[in-house]
Amino acid sequence: MMSTKYEPIEEKFLLHLKNAGLHVSKPYKEGHSLENGVLVGKPISTKGNSLPDFEIEFHGELIDAPPLYFYSTGHEWIVCMQEGIPDFAPGDFLNTWKKPEEAVEDILDFYLGNSERMKVKIERQKQFQDRLAVLHEGE
Repeated sequence: MMSTKYEPIEEKFLLHLKNAGLHVSKPYKEGHSLENGVLVGKPISTKGNSLPDFEIEFHGELIDAPPLYFYSTGHEWIVCMQEGIPDFAPGDFLNTWKKPEEAVEDILDFYLGNSERMKVKIERQKQFQDRLAVLHEGE
């Protein structure tokens, strides 16, 4: 089976994300399923949208919101957040853009702008924690 080859994202778009206070991983190496793509995360120190009680280490930095995948076919720029496996869970998304600027704005909006998409993730997190609490009551 042949894997999809993704194109490198121009550094100026990655710098725009970094200058906004986001952490951007190094591009994935050749042979990775998202070759040349990056992961983007919002450090705890950057004000913006976050999940309560969500704190994970992300490439040496603590983040407080789910990381996003950002990759390009050369003709389209894709922003993806998927926590559900194997299918998308509520609040997961895969957005395809014709211009890299649109993809960058989508990422900035998710972390620093409109909080509606994050609210869906917060509600899903609350439902999960409620189910866990019910399971622990039986112990």
